[in-house]
Amino acid sequence: MIKIHNSYNGLRSILVVLAVLLILFTFSCSESTSPKTGSLSGRVVLVNDTDDPSLDPVDFSGVTIALYELAVLDTTIVRITQEYPNIGVQISQETEFDHRLQNPVAVVVSDADGNYEFTKIPYGDYNLSVMKQGWGFRYLYNIEVTDSRSDNTLRFISPQGSTPQEQSSSNNHNNSRRQVTLYPETSLAQTVASSIIFKQDHVYLAPSDVTVLSDVVIEGGTVIALAEGTRIVFHGNVTYEGTGKFVRFTSHDSVDSLPSGHRVEPKLFDKAFFNGSYDYNLSNVIFEYSMNGFGVGGGSFSLSQSILRRNGAVALEASSVSGDLMNVLFVLNPHLAISSSSPIDVIKSILCGSREAITIQMADSTIKNSYFCDNRIALRFLMGEHSITNNVFDRNTYAISPCASDPYIAYNNFYNNVQDIETNRYWGGTHVFCNPTVSFNNFFSSRFYVNLFGRNSYYAGTSGSGVLQNQIYPNNYLMATDIQNHIFDANYPDSGIDYSVSFTPRFTSRVQSAGLTQ
Repeated sequence: MIKIHNSYNGLRSILVVLAVLLILFTFSCSESTSPKTGSLSGRVVLVNDTDDPSLDPVDFSGVTIALYELAVLDTTIVRITQEYPNIGVQISQETEFDHRLQNPVAVVVSDADGNYEFTKIPYGDYNLSVMKQGWGFRYLYNIEVTDSRSDNTLRFISPQGSTPQEQSSSNNHNNSRRQVTLYPETSLAQTVASSIIFKQDHVYLAPSDVTVLSDVVIEGGTVIALAEGTRIVFHGNVTYEGTGKFVRFTSHDSVDSLPSGHRVEPKLFDKAFFNGSYDYNLSNVIFEYSMNGFGVGGGSFSLSQSILRRNGAVALEASSVSGDLMNVLFVLNPHLAISSSSPIDVIKSILCGSREAITIQMADSTIKNSYFCDNRIALRFLMGEHSITNNVFDRNTYAISPCASDPYIAYNNFYNNVQDIETNRYWGGTHVFCNPTVSFNNFFSSRFYVNLFGRNSYYAGTSGSGVLQNQIYPNNYLMATDIQNHIFDANYPDSGIDYSVSFTPRFTSRVQSAGLTQ
């Protein structure tokens, strides 16, 4: 007998096997492509360190804890500080993160014991903000959420850049415990007559104008938050005490709460003004969201390792006071970064993104080892004596615009500016002209190296030739071979200028000692 196989049963078996394999494959793909998640937990403690018993907390509930993606660092500043690590300030999550400028990934609220927990958080690095109205805020930076089975010790940067701490994981999914302490906010009176210490990790509010008559100690990690349109004026001495932790002058707007809509551009306060007859020596300051800036009008001042950003009309103003700036970063100040009517030195600093980076009227200056980029005018002077050496000018519209002054301009690198040096005249009954010394510079731009016709004088109606004689600028390297097209002088077609510029002798290779020195 011949046995005939049932082809239908065989086909059905094959289909069943294929279906099982498809299910297994789909499950495998789903498991491999779905994001891995972990949890994050901790505790908030409210500590009343004042003499007011009414501030003793009943419990630790009602604290908002929000989780954020890392702040995006300015790529231009990162590039500059990587290439020149000794200038400006190395930006980081501590300097750049502001909960008001980002939408949170997740938000929870603490219970009566202060406990909080985030669950199902995709693996990655995050910043954490802890805030409660009346109790200020704290940040934790660079918290890593990951599977801790490969390393059960978690490291994170604690608030305001203090020493990295180590915490043990409580399970295999990064359910770590982090304790954060908040202190009562201090609302400053309109007049502060007694000596005051601005304490580390405390928040001080200025709901209205504040006049401080006494001497002041400001500890690193202090936050001074001012309401819209208000100012704080210091008449006493001000001393900074800290271990590299930043003091922050900022806007009061949503500083201790989650903004409605989750993201705001904080409203500007007026200014902070140091007006005593003291030598103010300040460092590690972040100054942001003012209209009229960080002002000094006392004896003298120095500012170092600081950041001034997002200030409206002016970031720093020095009137009738000499000043030294060392390793200061000015960025995102749309109008003036520095305005001075007194002698000022700017060393190892970075100034980016302003209409005018430095404006100095009838005073002297030393500008050295600094980097200027993306400004409309990097340097503008009215009279005075100025030494401008070993700087980099990059992507500015006008790099240097002296007006009726004779600056010494040497050992600088000029890249990609529309105009590297522009001369201006000044009308003060009679015209006053420029006669700068320009030597040992490298000119790499593709536009004008020198323009003798100025358009950036201090007063209207004074545009025109900025010099009253021929100019001789020897020993410079000029990248272009067709120099006539890069010098706006008598030799430029139809310029209308009566005077010319000579670069003889002209270097054929770049000046090696020009630019920033480490």
